[in-house]
Amino acid sequence: SHIHSAYWPRRKPQEMWHRFRPIIAMRFVSNSDRIRPRRCRQSRQHLHRPSDLVAKPPSRHAAGPLVAAMPDIHIAREDSDWAQEAAALVHAVCEEAIAARDRVFLALSGGSSRKTLYQTLASPEWKERLDWSPIFFLFGDERCVPPDHPQSNFAMAQAALFQPLQIQSDHVYRMTGELPDPMDAAHDYEQALRRLIDRKS
Repeated sequence: SHIHSAYWPRRKPQEMWHRFRPIIAMRFVSNSDRIRPRRCRQSRQHLHRPSDLVAKPPSRHAAGPLVAAMPDIHIAREDSDWAQEAAALVHAVCEEAIAARDRVFLALSGGSSRKTLYQTLASPEWKERLDWSPIFFLFGDERCVPPDHPQSNFAMAQAALFQPLQIQSDHVYRMTGELPDPMDAAHDYEQALRRLIDRKS
């Protein structure tokens, strides 16, 4: 499962990089996984992702690499082990960020492996280990569907993570995938993230 941040401001990106460092690049896989190239599938109406339409800044703006050149790949012996290791990573990174900055921005994604991780974090074993109140949940990608749609990444995270952990609604920043124009959704999300980052903790 990937843990990543996907905020790409379209203007003056050099002002934002330091606020998202460090970004952890780590992948957890099991022995049964088959790693193969993925092809992006889009329908003509509903499956475009607003986040894809936010321009990514040229590399010359960055003061350094945003993610590790070679991700740290952990291979779990059992299918259930990777989720425990990933939950431990989330726990450790969040605790470190809370101690240093008093709040955390955690970017989520969709997919079955992410759902397994969210369910693990919300399990009795893990939910009490972390103070969730300083954590703000963002989304690295979303489909252009309503928030209650079966293919919505927000809907999946809401059921698997936010509701079981009783996360406050003002700590969840979702993309408005239901808007008719994906560009509007991408622009609105960029502005929402700017306001969040600029806000005092």
